[in-house]
Amino acid sequence: MNADLLTELGQATLAISAAIVFIALVRQPLRRGWGARVAYVLWVGAPLAVLAVLLPAPSPQTLPVIAPAVTIGLPQSLASAWTASAPAAATWLLPLWLLGMVAFLIVIARRQTNFNRLVQRHAHLPYDEVIGHGPAVAGFLRPRIVLPTDFRERYNADEQALVLAHEQVHLRRGDVHAQTLASVLRCLFWFNPLVHYAATRFRFDQELACDAVVLQQFPKSRRTYGDAMLKTQLAEFGLPLGCHWPSNHPLKERIAMLKHPLPGTARRLSGAMLVAVVVATGSYAAWIAQPAYAAPKPSPTVAQPAPVPSVTRITEGDVLTPPKYPDAAKAEGLRGKVMLKLLVGIDGNVKQVQVESSEPAGVFDQAAIEAASQWHFSNASRDSDGKPVEGWVRVPIQFEPESPAPASSGQSSSP
Repeated sequence: MNADLLTELGQATLAISAAIVFIALVRQPLRRGWGARVAYVLWVGAPLAVLAVLLPAPSPQTLPVIAPAVTIGLPQSLASAWTASAPAAATWLLPLWLLGMVAFLIVIARRQTNFNRLVQRHAHLPYDEVIGHGPAVAGFLRPRIVLPTDFRERYNADEQALVLAHEQVHLRRGDVHAQTLASVLRCLFWFNPLVHYAATRFRFDQELACDAVVLQQFPKSRRTYGDAMLKTQLAEFGLPLGCHWPSNHPLKERIAMLKHPLPGTARRLSGAMLVAVVVATGSYAAWIAQPAYAAPKPSPTVAQPAPVPSVTRITEGDVLTPPKYPDAAKAEGLRGKVMLKLLVGIDGNVKQVQVESSEPAGVFDQAAIEAASQWHFSNASRDSDGKPVEGWVRVPIQFEPESPAPASSGQSSSP
């Protein structure tokens, strides 16, 4: 179990690392060509790559002809090496991974808690307030806009409208939940610096995409929007479960975007289709690049013993000496019955004795076994060629105080 979990973790690490490297290379060209919103959507490829390798590995019979060309390469080789070393490393790597994951979770939980303690809740208003931070959207179950307490003094009326529009875009798109997923991935892959790098770039692209929506709503307010960016002051840490305008964002790049015209609807749609194809192809490649499917080895066939035929009947020539009546049972006047199952050899002698049932239990068993061990049967079973073979026969013995003896006719049955 531990080795399997470590193998899955290794494959997921390779998949998300490859996805992040690809996204990092194409995000800026994609943003220049099709807009910030299209570049932001591309980040969905990172968690989908992880999900793809966690799905059951494909069987060779289910893969199309192009699959071998995709699966041959560095990811497959590294995954195979990781899989081979997983059992030996699982004893110490898994506890280390769990320890790091819990430690990182504590760090981001404390960071979020410290921010929440500063928030002044206003149930009667559509926003909350916080001293020294904001604007932001915070909260997972019920995200709300959080504004700085000096919001009205810091921003003029036009800037206030733009800031609120920015935060409302975060609310409508569910960006808080996207940030939550990013924080979960950082916990799971705390040891991977690429994941932490991706989290900061993802947050930045999220803000650029939000800026693009606001500028489309207020096309004549670019300068005012830039002034609002410059006035924003926030702590240097990002909220794990929140979206904000952090001062450590590259404002130069954000303000530079204000100078460029926004792409039209047709260009954005074509970019979205391109991203969908790229993400789907990458997820599929991650899925089939898992270590080759190994069909379970068939369990060795165990040769079953040939069935032992049953003796057809008890005849007059059979020697069935009556058992000795136990003295204790005789003294108490007990009666009983024992059902025996006997394996009769080809020579007619009894080879095995089994007690199937007895009443009262255990009183007459030993006497019946001792007697049956000396019995001889003259009518042994015969096969289709007429040769004698071993067979089973059931013999009931009735114990009466006067004359214990086996029944006059036997009961035969298969074993």
